[in-house]
Amino acid sequence: MAIGLGASGLVGVAKETTRGTYQAPTVYVPFLEEGLTYTEDKYFSEAIQKQVVDADVAAGFYHAAGPLNMEFDSQFAPYFLDASRHVRVKTGASSPFTYTYTPSSGASGVGASPATLSITIERNGVLFGYPGCIVDTLEFTVDAGVLRMNMGIMGVGEQDVTGPLTPTFPSRKILGADAHEIRLDAAGTAPTFASGTIQTNFDGITMSFNHNSSAENRINRSRAASYIAFHKTEFSATTSLDFESKTEYTNFRTNVARALQLESIGAVPASDAIRIRMFRAVLETYDVTLGGMGDITKAGATFHGLNQPGGSPYEIRVLSTSDVA
Repeated sequence: MAIGLGASGLVGVAKETTRGTYQAPTVYVPFLEEGLTYTEDKYFSEAIQKQVVDADVAAGFYHAAGPLNMEFDSQFAPYFLDASRHVRVKTGASSPFTYTYTPSSGASGVGASPATLSITIERNGVLFGYPGCIVDTLEFTVDAGVLRMNMGIMGVGEQDVTGPLTPTFPSRKILGADAHEIRLDAAGTAPTFASGTIQTNFDGITMSFNHNSSAENRINRSRAASYIAFHKTEFSATTSLDFESKTEYTNFRTNVARALQLESIGAVPASDAIRIRMFRAVLETYDVTLGGMGDITKAGATFHGLNQPGGSPYEIRVLSTSDVA
């Protein structure tokens, strides 16, 4: 086989009918990079037999894990958000649809929610299949003015896939530099995020969600993971701010809780948008220092998400033309 380039690859996704049972792709996702790999805990015997090296090897438990990074596109986002630790509410009788995601306290993907995915990857003409995949970590970041969606994927196993595949790709809906707006308000169950709360001093932003998942193995004559378990959910936002006053520095020192919103709207606002709201967060770090003679004075800030009594800690809302069951 000839040497190949990354450009020849593809990623295909399908929502599984039976959890952990591989399905061929139903949608093909444009992506920037992926790193989904077979991860095995091989057993190396240290039985003593007058040698100081491992004596033998036995097959161990395995699962699949790795990153999948893409430019945010509302056509594909619901597939992956459905496979994360969230409760989904879908509204709209026909396109466009609104998908609203709020945190779930579910411990694993064994039940009906979240969904699991089969992810198929073609690398230099060779196909790899990863069933039972969930999204463990989510990161929405504005990079070079474009909203990106970076994910950490975990799957129960890997299997051989036969081709060929015949991918099709729709017209893209990338959210560029003129799409984004950030607002800060007082923490609460229903902040208004009025026009007066618009912020103009954020130099980039990354909003992160981590469910600290683990591959769980049980005795069932299989080396593949039995399921993926979710643990503590952590969410945060990091940014660099033009330092203009001590307002946020004082909020940091006194643990004043804030509500934070990132909204990105495409060319057709009713069918191409995402809005992420953190309803209660405090500044965990706020570092303001002087750089070089010609450097702008900035503050590095990290918002740490907290539970919001009487409401949801955060909400992710996507407007999309895709009808994802």
